[in-house]
Amino acid sequence: MKTDSNSRIYLQNELTQQSLRESADLYAETYEKDDETQEWTDAALSDWTLRSRSN
Repeated sequence: MKTDSNSRIYLQNELTQQSLRESADLYAETYEKDDETQEWTDAALSDWTLRSRSN
C-alpha cells in the first residue's frame, strides 16, 4: 500500500517536472524570437531588482 502511494507521488512529481521543463522551453523559444517579450521581461526584472534592494 505504501509503495503505491510512493509511486503515485513519484509519478506526479515527474509529470510536474516535465511540465515545467516544457513550459520553460516554450518561454525560452518565445523570448528568443520576440523583442517585446524581452523588453517586458527585462523591465520586470529591473523593477524586481530595485524593489529587492530597497528592502
